[in-house]
Amino acid sequence: NATIYAVVGIGACASIPVPVDLIVDPIPDAAPASDALCDEGNGTATFDLTNLESVVNVNTSNLVTWYEDINATILITPPFNTASTLIYAIVDNGNCVSNTIAVSLTVNETPTANPTSDQACDDGNGNSVFDLTNLDNIVGGANAVSWFSDATASTSIPDPQNFSTGSTSVFAIVSDGVCDSEIVEIILTVEAQPQANTASDSACDDGSGIYTFDLTTLENTVGGTNTVSWFSDAAASISIPDPQNFNTGSTSVFATVSNGLCISEIVEITLSIEVQPQANPASTEACDEGNGTASFNLDALESTINNGTSNAVSFYEDVNATISISSPYISTSTSIFAIVSNGNCDSEIVEIVLTVSNSVQANPATF
Repeated sequence: NATIYAVVGIGACASIPVPVDLIVDPIPDAAPASDALCDEGNGTATFDLTNLESVVNVNTSNLVTWYEDINATILITPPFNTASTLIYAIVDNGNCVSNTIAVSLTVNETPTANPTSDQACDDGNGNSVFDLTNLDNIVGGANAVSWFSDATASTSIPDPQNFSTGSTSVFAIVSDGVCDSEIVEIILTVEAQPQANTASDSACDDGSGIYTFDLTTLENTVGGTNTVSWFSDAAASISIPDPQNFNTGSTSVFATVSNGLCISEIVEITLSIEVQPQANPASTEACDEGNGTASFNLDALESTINNGTSNAVSFYEDVNATISISSPYISTSTSIFAIVSNGNCDSEIVEIVLTVSNSVQANPATF
């Protein structure tokens, strides 16, 4: 600041000198500033800039003007959509303008949220309890995941570790502490429990009261195309190591069916050792019909062979029971063979002796 003096002259006359004060106004203060926003989806964000004015003009009412370039030739009118960049500001107090100062604008990357799905087994009423936090790493990696029951993310799930529901969709947002992801859908499916069917199997007693059952032949009945697991106890705690060769007397075993996710209720499988039917040997005679043969009524022998039961009797020419025969049977004196069956088990093969008796000779007489 300084004082100078001025004299006004007209021709030969001059005024009295008067002082003139010269005042140098300071340029207004301008402070650098910065702002950061989250990516709006294309690597850019929309900056308000007016929120930075109080920083740039140092909390004065001085006007702030924004520019894209350091020479302050390209004016910015807020709001300003941009990628991360430097812009510039000048503060104007009405008399003076500040130096150009830099303002840093940063666009932060938005975290990615990954859609996913989960399955759980029906607890009996069409619902299941999902622990959604088991999906946090898939959905958001190391970032925080927030869970919502609606697609607008307005209704939070208060206990994501114990979320009871039927099949539905929930929604998630991932946050890195600065930016939030887009909302993603998470599909939850309640799988029906597979059906396990009871079954039974029977085998014929070989005399020991023990039989080797192949339980795997029952698996299609018990579980269809699903996997069947076999157990010797009703609690399904003792597995049968070799279900194709299960050596036992009459008993019950137990099975569960798995579809790869859910396991059925335990069902009982009844195994029965059936007593082999009794077959009695027999013999019969028939009269020679003239050529050393006779017609034998084998049906009349059945009640003797099957011990008076309703069990079926089958007759064979050979001891290996490969050539079947039926009644009436025309033969010379011989042995045939029979097997008794109760529908499940066959008896041992027994011998049936057939004898052709000589016809009594009648001689003519006169009186």
